[in-house]
Formats: sequence, C-alpha cells, structure tokens
Amino acid sequence: MFQGDKCIAIKDDTNTNGVQLQTWTCVDGAVNQQFLHQGWSIVTLPTEFISWYLHPGLCNDLTGGINTL
Repeated sequence: MFQGDKCIAIKDDTNTNGVQLQTWTCVDGAVNQQFLHQGWSIVTLPTEFISWYLHPGLCNDLTGGINTL
C-alpha cells in the first residue's frame, strides 16, 4: 500500500554490502522497492528485520546506529 507517491528503494538496484537506500517515486512492480518483513506484524528489534525481496539474505542497517536524517 502506498502512502503518498514516495517509496524506499535500493539505490541502483545493487545487491552488495553497504548499498544505500533512497526515497524515490513509487513505481508499481519495481523490484528495488519491494521488501519483506521477517517476523510478526510489527518489527520488534533486534530479533526481527526488514529485507529486500530479491535478496532476503541482505538486511537493512543504520550506519553507526544513527536513526535520524
């Protein structure tokens, strides 16, 4: 479900460690904007995570644990 017209996307569709996430215009069916939630309906850190649909073995991380923009 879209909230507005912006989505989180994997930058350049790259599946390497350290690739950045970006905010991008939502594109229906864009594989770089599809994610999985492993766990319950609400993310409970640190035992649950959100991963990229195409590469579920890769996890998202906050650099240095910083959670602000």
